[in-house]
Amino acid sequence: MDEREDLRFGVTLATDRHPGQSAAEVLARTVEVARRAEELGLDDVWVTEHHFLDTAVNPSALTLAAYLLAMTETLHVGTAVTVLPLHSPVHTAEQAALLGQLSGGRFSLGVGRGFPGVEYDVLGPGLAAWRAGLAGPLDRLLGARAARCPRTRPCVRSASHLPCTPRQALRCTWRPAPPRR
Repeated sequence: MDEREDLRFGVTLATDRHPGQSAAEVLARTVEVARRAEELGLDDVWVTEHHFLDTAVNPSALTLAAYLLAMTETLHVGTAVTVLPLHSPVHTAEQAALLGQLSGGRFSLGVGRGFPGVEYDVLGPGLAAWRAGLAGPLDRLLGARAARCPRTRPCVRSASHLPCTPRQALRCTWRPAPPRR
C-alpha cells in the first residue's frame, strides 16, 4: 500500500457565530461547507460541541454529525469532540453504533472532556466530574461497545418482550464497519 493511501484530508467545522449572525445562518454555512468539502474530495469533516456560548451554536456534536451524514454521500463525519462526561456513556455508545450502521461506516466518534465551565454545573455532573477526568466515562463507553454493561440497579420493568437483551442489541450494532475509502 502506498503511504499516500493512508493520508486523509478533512476539516473541522466550527459553528462559530459572529456578530449579527443567527444560529440558522451559522448552521446553514456549516452544512454548505460540509457539502463543498465532499465536492472537493475531502475525506472527513469533524464537528464540535459547545454549550451556553453566544459565539457557538452547536450543543450536540452527535446530532449535527447525523444531519451531515444524511446530507452527504461519501464524506466521513466525526465528532471533535463529544464531551463524554456530560452524556451517558452507554447512550453515547448506542448513538455512535446507530450512526455507524445508518451511514455505512462513515461515522467516527471522538470524545473528550472539554473545558471546565458552566456546562458541567448546568448539565449535571459538576466541576468534580471534570476534575476526575475522562477515564471513568471512557471505560463505560468502551464497556458498552464490548457489550459489557453491568446493571447498577435492578430493572423496574421486564424486557421479556424485546427480541434480544440490551447486551445483545449493543453487540448487534457494533459490527465492523465497511472499509473506509
